Amino acid sequence: MNITHASGGTVTIEKVVADQPGWLVIHITKGGGPGPVIGQSPVSEGDNSNVEVAIDLDQATQQLFAMLHLDIGTEGEYEF
Repeated sequence: MNITHASGGTVTIEKVVADQPGWLVIHITKGGGPGPVIGQSPVSEGDNSNVEVAIDLDQATQQLFAMLHLDIGTEGEYEF
C-alpha cells in the first residue's frame, strides 16, 4: 500500500482492499522492516478509499509501513 499523503499528524492511503474487516496499521521503519505501531484505523470488508490514519508524529520516521491486519474482535487489537 502506498501512503499518498502525509500532513498534520495524519497519513492517507488511497485504496485499501480487505477480505474481511480489519485494521490499517502504520508502523515505523526499524531494521529495514516494520517496527512499532504509531497509528491505526479500522477498515471494512471490500474496497476502502482514502483511509486516513492519525499517527504519533513524535515517533514517526522518514519511511513508514502501512499494513493490513485482521480484526480479532476487540477494538485496537489485531494480528497479521
